[in-house]
Amino acid sequence: MTSATLTKELLEDASAHRLILRVAPRRLSALIAGPEGVERSVLFHSEELADGSVRSLENAIYDNPLLLSDFSTVDIIFSTPELFLAPEGTEELHEAMADAMLPDSDAPRRVLACPFGEEGTVCYTVNADIHNFLTRTFTCARFHHALAIDARALAALSRPDGAATTYALCEGEGEMAVASFGADGRVRYLNRPRPLTTADCAYYLLAATAESEPLTIGAADPELQGAVSETLRKVRPDARIMPLALDPELLYLRRTAPQATFDMIFLTQQ
Repeated sequence: MTSATLTKELLEDASAHRLILRVAPRRLSALIAGPEGVERSVLFHSEELADGSVRSLENAIYDNPLLLSDFSTVDIIFSTPELFLAPEGTEELHEAMADAMLPDSDAPRRVLACPFGEEGTVCYTVNADIHNFLTRTFTCARFHHALAIDARALAALSRPDGAATTYALCEGEGEMAVASFGADGRVRYLNRPRPLTTADCAYYLLAATAESEPLTIGAADPELQGAVSETLRKVRPDARIMPLALDPELLYLRRTAPQATFDMIFLTQQ
């Protein structure tokens, strides 16, 4: 169920439910899922933020008091474009790499790391005030980056005939994840570009794929998926394009909360 406002009355007891918050530059989304099962309860809420400030985020959370309930677990996903891939390492190493690889920031920032497999870690930056507010408000929260969640989930999928495969997750609103895996199942390309059009989506996908390799596309809605596939076939008529297949549990969540992003859905199984 999608709710305009998350009030305390919507859920009598949150202690058995899981809260997944997603913080994008101008949007806050929340997925609340009960214990797994046929009658699994699901609540979803998403709203545009006035700006990228901590005050805007605070207001959105306090305006939805159910978010402050005592949940069994709380996970917070960041979808910041300020990221880079790095090997496992110390916090000091990742901070030094961030200083060298990412643009300077006028505001204080935190460098966080989220592993996506044996190959490495997604390092990303978060406004320090936003990070401090979230750690104070959700004291036991686990932090993630959307790209790392997507990479872990896609790596677990079986690839046709053990072949190298490229996946694209097109979320709409300028969000996309591209992950390419070799025949050995290891990540060989991983990125989260910010496309403006379906042509951009097709470009990023083709850039990560060899001509003989299959492409798998998941999209926020069928029209977007069809548009990206059609654009790809104009450029590569013989492309093997397949839809993303989800297991029944994830399909149920997708139907119940159709506006939830793939990373929010995937995280329920991680």
